[in-house]
Amino acid sequence: MKKRYSFSIRKKLLLLSVAVLSLPYVGYQYVREMEHYLREGLEISLTGTASSVAGLLTGRNELFPQISQGESQSPPILIHTIQQVVQVDGYPEEWAFLMDWADSESSENGTMKAKVIIAERGADLYVLFDVEDNNVIYQRPENPFMNQSDQIELFFHDRDGDLRHYWIAPSAPGQIGFYEQGMIWDEDIWEEKPIVRNITNLSGVWQESANGYSVEIKIPARVLTSDLGYVISDIDDRQQRNMQGQIASFNQQNPDQPNPLVRPSAIIEKLISRLDITEGRRIWVLDRSGHVLATRGELKSSIQRHPASRFYAWILPSATSRFKDDLAGASRLRGEDVNVALQGGTGLRWRSSPDGKASIVTVAQPIQSGQSVIGVVVAEETTGNIQTVQRQAMANLFTRTLVVFVLVTLLLLLFASRLSSRIRRLSHEAKQAIDPHGRVLQTVIGKPWRDELGDLSIQYSEMLSRLKQYNDYLESLAGKLSHELRTPMAVVQSSLESIASASTVDAPIYLERARNGIDRLQTLVTRLSEAARLEQALQSSEKELINVDQLIGGCVAGYRSAYPEHQFIYQRLHENKLIINCAPDLIVQMLDKLIMNALDFSDTGTPIYIALNEYETHLEIIIINTGPPLPENQEEQVFGSMVSVRSDDKRNGPHLGLGLYIARMITEFHGGSLSARNLDAGDGVIFTVKLPVYRKHRG
Repeated sequence: MKKRYSFSIRKKLLLLSVAVLSLPYVGYQYVREMEHYLREGLEISLTGTASSVAGLLTGRNELFPQISQGESQSPPILIHTIQQVVQVDGYPEEWAFLMDWADSESSENGTMKAKVIIAERGADLYVLFDVEDNNVIYQRPENPFMNQSDQIELFFHDRDGDLRHYWIAPSAPGQIGFYEQGMIWDEDIWEEKPIVRNITNLSGVWQESANGYSVEIKIPARVLTSDLGYVISDIDDRQQRNMQGQIASFNQQNPDQPNPLVRPSAIIEKLISRLDITEGRRIWVLDRSGHVLATRGELKSSIQRHPASRFYAWILPSATSRFKDDLAGASRLRGEDVNVALQGGTGLRWRSSPDGKASIVTVAQPIQSGQSVIGVVVAEETTGNIQTVQRQAMANLFTRTLVVFVLVTLLLLLFASRLSSRIRRLSHEAKQAIDPHGRVLQTVIGKPWRDELGDLSIQYSEMLSRLKQYNDYLESLAGKLSHELRTPMAVVQSSLESIASASTVDAPIYLERARNGIDRLQTLVTRLSEAARLEQALQSSEKELINVDQLIGGCVAGYRSAYPEHQFIYQRLHENKLIINCAPDLIVQMLDKLIMNALDFSDTGTPIYIALNEYETHLEIIIINTGPPLPENQEEQVFGSMVSVRSDDKRNGPHLGLGLYIARMITEFHGGSLSARNLDAGDGVIFTVKLPVYRKHRG
């Protein structure tokens, strides 16, 4: 016999083995996608580091000035620590490295902007006011203490807790004086009067700039103990000298509350210095305003170069430690990640370095004390290590691809030979399972291998088994039909013969017998076509919502009237009103079939039980009759077409075994199931119908 295929599986698998050459490309794509998983791993690692540091500081309120000093209504001001000498000359050039972290404010009318920086070196504090003002107005020399010029007010609590107010209102650029307004008792008039005093322990310089003016102030650290507030006033009209705008550091609702001063914490620095921080990872500890209290580590790290790095540079971007770190030396961190952490969540942010040479991931975790957030831990790292891992993986992939290709090719050839042999064997056994006349010779072919061919062998075997059962059914159908038709035909034939030889008086009797035989034949034909008609009825049936309890109750009342010699007991095993979506006439037909079956097999004088029960997702209709049990292993077969287990003494008419078959068809049409089993005592049968509940009403 000529083969029906020209391209065998062996050749196909050989072609597949050649396709292994695509492994390098697939591996390349995998290495690129691996970055996604490495990024997730980096995020998890940074989250763990930030959580560890946050756990170390949890509940340590004394380390966070805003908490230990109480809830202040004014935002805190960070004191920067500097090492270089500050020349108090009014020029801000030496403050350039801190300008990015300055507190920037604007007046409400937008006429003035200011940057404020406070730094500490040794026993002195240095304050810079860099103010943008398009029109600088100086104080009149003849009246230097009137509030009629651009000026700066400083206020703070001294060591005794008294609130002090100092003013700076120069009449020209250069050295500035500090003035304090107070009250003194005048014995001549016996009342207090205002007085202005010069302050000598503070020094500073006021210089004009291209956009306004700059003020540098030197204050002994012993003077400022815990807080400092400022007000920058703007006067633009030289004639009227009315106030045009102000910039104030304090909360407007509490103007007498200076801003608390926050210094980097040496204790926190010492605590986090004990942690084993991965190279290239940086840790920040912030207060609730984002001020940096401590930091450890740096983002730049040494990059290990693979020998073939230059070769792979055209495939993957190269990792570098030479990038611009815009947050190096930062004194305050802002961002959505920090805001999320301040709300008690875990903040995550990816960003690029300003020069675009590095990607940086930042994770922020809250530091809590009870239910409150007292600070934030920020951990960040670049993707340099990820890029290094990618390049190493790429090198290993290309190095080993050739070896893998050879091994895979040999294995595929071996597998192809084995697979082709098994398929040919299965094909031969399937061909030999059925003879030329269509008879099934064997129902088990192949071997139960634990793979797709094994499943195919099992499916072939099940198909042959069902085919054999169907052939057996067709072969037995003729015997069943001849058995069922023989009796009514004999009755008709004998009646006709009797009519031919009978007297006129006896002829009606024989005609009645012939008519009964014809009716019996008609019943057989009707039942044979009943299943086909039911399938058509199911396709055109329309469902509606009905009360199944009322439906069954009405049917049971009808059975009691139609079969008074039998007792029907109906039990409701529920308290709710059950509604189902069904075709009522089909449900009644299903009940009729089950009740007729129960009547045929029930013992004389024994009741037939009908019960309705409710479950969470479905309801059950239970029909129980006492009598002979089902034959062993026949619980499912009784629902087959033209299957009957009736004995001769139970036959009250022609039976083709279609009743239970039709009942199951109706049940499955409604999305339910029908099952049968013998009672535990073996003295009867129980049929269970399960139907889905459409809606439940309490009633």
